[in-house]
Amino acid sequence: MISPDALQCSGKENSRNWVRSAGEYGDVRVRFEYRLAQWAEAVVVLRAHAVGRATLTGIPVQLAHDFHGKTSRHVTGAIVGVREPARFLGASFDAWHKAEIAIVGERVTVRIDGELVNDAVVPGRHAAGHVGFLDLGHGYAVRGIQIEDLGGAGVYSTLFNGRDLRGWELRDAGTWRVADGVLAGENGHGIYYAPGEFSDFELLAVVRSVGHVNAGLFLRGAPDKKLHRGFEVQIYSVPDGVYPTGSIYGQTRGDLTEDHDGRWALLRVRVERGTVTTWVDGRLTAQGPVPAGVPATGRVGLQIHLENARIECRELRIRTLRAPQ
Repeated sequence: MISPDALQCSGKENSRNWVRSAGEYGDVRVRFEYRLAQWAEAVVVLRAHAVGRATLTGIPVQLAHDFHGKTSRHVTGAIVGVREPARFLGASFDAWHKAEIAIVGERVTVRIDGELVNDAVVPGRHAAGHVGFLDLGHGYAVRGIQIEDLGGAGVYSTLFNGRDLRGWELRDAGTWRVADGVLAGENGHGIYYAPGEFSDFELLAVVRSVGHVNAGLFLRGAPDKKLHRGFEVQIYSVPDGVYPTGSIYGQTRGDLTEDHDGRWALLRVRVERGTVTTWVDGRLTAQGPVPAGVPATGRVGLQIHLENARIECRELRIRTLRAPQ
């Protein structure tokens, strides 16, 4: 994909304002030219999710004015917060520069004006996502954007097709419906399980809590009441609750920073080698062991556990890390 025209960022929106690619990419090489206004700061991200904070869900690379005269993890060529560039490039504005950023697996390389300035392994991030340019409150321009797909965009499988609940099975109760690509559960107590069994995996779910619902994602469970229902990663939007969103229910309390009731939030769960790690909107929230007695494999389910409230879910996707035995 090539965009020959310059994109202009006014810097008047800031916060979570960004422009991103229509498609998602796994391994990818991005080439572009950029020009910063005086004192400007900018960030380009790879593998970022459309929901959540892009600099946390994706891999951010800094483009900055660098007037402070010293290197850090927040100067041009730095992988933001992870690794500073191998060489400090110095201050520059109102001049066009060429950038090439690539990620293959977990290895990220950054070239500025043809010079390799960063080469680092960045583990634990999303395996695929959008390419984007962020508004940090300053003016800058980008032109000649080329995105070269190196493969791996389809590493996540869809658990919910957005149309119906074919293959899903209900344990207990609740009122469930599908509309406009969203699965909603309300007014009851039950778990709806998606088809397929999984052992170690990474799960992505875009969820919305309505009425401070008590809900959750159940993992390695089964719809049959004679079998284990699995363990729960909680969805409860109250930060001061006993087990807020992202908690491993009954075991590890999550560090939720803000109430997300009424808005879409990204919940990411990684289960690997006996450890559960959760993120909310890209921020690490909890980590702890898989609860005792949970089966080695099982299904993924969405729970509703409250009347007069609703849980909504879309874009439920999974990436297998270890196949069921």
